[in-house]
Amino acid sequence: MNRSPLPNRPQRDSSQEASELEELYVPDEGYAVQDVADPGAAAGGFSILDLIALVRRNLLIIVSTLTVAAAAGVGVTLLTTPIYTSRTSIQIEQQVAPILPGNDAQLAPGSEASRYLPAQITILESRALAKRVSDALGLANNNDFIKAMGRDEIVGNDAAVKARREEVVLSLLQRNLTVDLPAGSMVATLTFASPNPRVAANVANAYAASYIRSSLERRYNSSAYAREFLQRQISEMRVRLEDSERQLLAYSREKGLIDTANAGGENAGAVTLPIANLQSLNQAYAELNAKRVEAEQRWRIASATPLMSLAEVVSNPMIQNLLQRRSTQMGELSQLEGRYSAGHPAVEEARRQLKVVESDLQTQAAAIRNNIRDNYLTLQQQETALQGRVTALRESALEEQGRLVQYNILKREVNTNRELYDALLQRYKELAAVAGNAANNVSVIDQARPAGSPSSPKLLVNLLLALIVGVGVAAVLVFLREQLDDAIRVPDDVELKLRARLLGTIPAAPKDSSTWDELKQTRSEISEAFQTLRTTLEFSTSTGAPRSIFVTSTEPGEGKSTTVSAIARSFGRLGRRVLVIDGDLRKPSIHYLLGLSAKAGFVNLLTNQATIAQVRQVTEYEGVDAIACGPLPPDPSDLLSGEILASILNEARSQYDLVVIDGPPLPGLADAMLLARQADNVIFVVEAGRGHGGNAKSAVRRLSSIIGSRLLGVVLTKFNAKAAGYGYGYGYGYGYGYGYGYGHGYKLEDAGKNG
Repeated sequence: MNRSPLPNRPQRDSSQEASELEELYVPDEGYAVQDVADPGAAAGGFSILDLIALVRRNLLIIVSTLTVAAAAGVGVTLLTTPIYTSRTSIQIEQQVAPILPGNDAQLAPGSEASRYLPAQITILESRALAKRVSDALGLANNNDFIKAMGRDEIVGNDAAVKARREEVVLSLLQRNLTVDLPAGSMVATLTFASPNPRVAANVANAYAASYIRSSLERRYNSSAYAREFLQRQISEMRVRLEDSERQLLAYSREKGLIDTANAGGENAGAVTLPIANLQSLNQAYAELNAKRVEAEQRWRIASATPLMSLAEVVSNPMIQNLLQRRSTQMGELSQLEGRYSAGHPAVEEARRQLKVVESDLQTQAAAIRNNIRDNYLTLQQQETALQGRVTALRESALEEQGRLVQYNILKREVNTNRELYDALLQRYKELAAVAGNAANNVSVIDQARPAGSPSSPKLLVNLLLALIVGVGVAAVLVFLREQLDDAIRVPDDVELKLRARLLGTIPAAPKDSSTWDELKQTRSEISEAFQTLRTTLEFSTSTGAPRSIFVTSTEPGEGKSTTVSAIARSFGRLGRRVLVIDGDLRKPSIHYLLGLSAKAGFVNLLTNQATIAQVRQVTEYEGVDAIACGPLPPDPSDLLSGEILASILNEARSQYDLVVIDGPPLPGLADAMLLARQADNVIFVVEAGRGHGGNAKSAVRRLSSIIGSRLLGVVLTKFNAKAAGYGYGYGYGYGYGYGYGYGHGYKLEDAGKNG
């Protein structure tokens, strides 16, 4: 049904329209628009809901990866050979072995102590100690140890096979040994792992025993150099001592010198016979002289003292006996004289006996004094004779002293060499004693015992590690998918991936309905979403809604034509005069949506076969007219390249408040770019969750480079919050009154700011 004149429709004042818009879509303070999504997302941050959505979108990948990882962990646990570990503890004291017997062991200095224990760990892990353990247990003699460790046998007995077997054994010992020495502790734990628990315990104990033996040998060998050096010094000193003794003996024989003292004594001296005689005579002369002086002194005292007053006389027992007899005789005489007269024979006899006693007393006393004189004279004569002999020997002794000088030199050399030899020999004995009896500073605290249960594999640990690895792999896969996937799944992806402004989000229709059916219900989510889009367009430019809008997409079927029809219908409800043009000259669809005739239309206008009044058709929606595509042209690009397109759009703008053009998809076609250049503004439609292989991003980039700011933004269609991973809380819903959601992080106030 064609009509030529524009229908008579009531004209509305612009201020009246603005007030109606404000009344309808700008809620008052009590009914502010509520974003039912995470409020933190509006600020551009990564919220908890974003993470939940990410997980839900990639739930299949995550669950599959974790399942495979868990299965791998269980499989590894079941297929892995059980490993048993045995531990032995040893105490390693930081001390320096005593150098001399009796000295206490001393702690190593601080700088040495800080390096001592790490050095012991290196020794415990060394190949040399592993070789000791192998030799002690005979591990390289056969394949028993290799088989116990889960390795294949090494067959053969030639030298090359034995060498290879030994290398394998040493490698197994070193790889399966763990040495743990906590900081600040002197107790080291040696742990050995093996599929055989008894082998693990035997090897751990063998390591401890071999380390103790090695430590003792190192202590003994540490003084080997010193002992070898002392042995060389002792040999050299022995030769020097023997040479000096031979020289001393030869000189003594040549000069006739005889060593009269103890050989090797400190006061030893060598003398000739004249000197020896002179020394003896000098000593005898000194003693005789002393005796002569003493005898002379006694004689002088005796000659000047009364005879009976001499001490020698008084102390003589015979004199004392005679004095006693004289006293007795004098007593008897006194008694007789008192009894008899003076001439009485008894008196006379007593007097005679008294005289005899006195005569004997005088004779004996004189003999004692004469004896003192004779002793003195004898000593005097002996002294004179001995003095003559000393004088005779003195000249011979002086001649011999010159020969003693060289003898003493040789003698001192012998003594010096002997002292050095004895000192070196004593030091050698001390070192040998210390090396052979050094105290061991390593002791075993706990012996290793065969383990009752394996230490690995552990199912829970392997599962945990597998899940951790699975989480990591899943995170990488999700990250790669998110980075490589250009599908716009949530409204935030518009700005993130396309670098374009989001104009509106259109939810997907329920499964039991269609988008067009939902549009007929004014309170449906889809209707509300398109009304929100219309409001956004009202504030998209400084002059209000654009006069002409070109709507395109990346691929067919993204909701482009539906969006065009819904925008036109929404503006028409406000009393605007809207013209819809089906500019898709290859696959037109507007006539299906709006129930129009496709016999004449936009192609007829481009070929100057008709006017707008002739091809426009009235739709069932108030204020909305439409121009169908018309007959399909052979080359749409040629039709759109001429100047007639611009004149058609100018004429349409003069007759209508808004012209909405449904164009073809952008990539690969020149039609869309030609229409975009002529329209005032462009809207790009993207279907949510649909992959575009990078075409959407390149299309938006091309549009931006050609038309610049005339690209209003992107409309996200068919958005399913649940499929995007946000459940039912993301998207649109009613509050109290006229509250509208505008997609994730987008509000009505933002629409005004973006305009």
